[in-house]
Amino acid sequence: MKPRSPPSKLASRGLSRSRSHHRGRAGRRPGSQGAIGVVDEVMPAGPAQEAGLQPNDVLISLGRTDSDAVAAGANLFAAIADDVGRAASRGEAVDVVVVRRAPDLSQHYATFRLYPRFWQGDGLLGMRIAQLHPHDAELLPS
Repeated sequence: MKPRSPPSKLASRGLSRSRSHHRGRAGRRPGSQGAIGVVDEVMPAGPAQEAGLQPNDVLISLGRTDSDAVAAGANLFAAIADDVGRAASRGEAVDVVVVRRAPDLSQHYATFRLYPRFWQGDGLLGMRIAQLHPHDAELLPS
């Protein structure tokens, strides 16, 4: 039996182009990468929750997709969908690097290993990603 290939629609991967977040301004660490999006929603019992991701985590990279890829002209959601679909079809993980704000308002980097897959919920990730817009401040700690 041939393995089922991932769906091609972005929405079926838990990606959303219609939602956006507005965040406050913070300084950018010299030599660090910029943010590519923010975790808008994490579905219960999905791959993202199992990996430890939380709403409001600021995405620095997801798989091979980072701010350099976006700056080079890659469509953010298409690049993420390609990485996620490829990993899911091979049964591989994608590393996700985020900046997370602690209750004391300090920020720190965290890396998670996420296994995209078909599960009982929507998409392969079990999370929705909100796109950052140019008016959103740079979100990395100084």
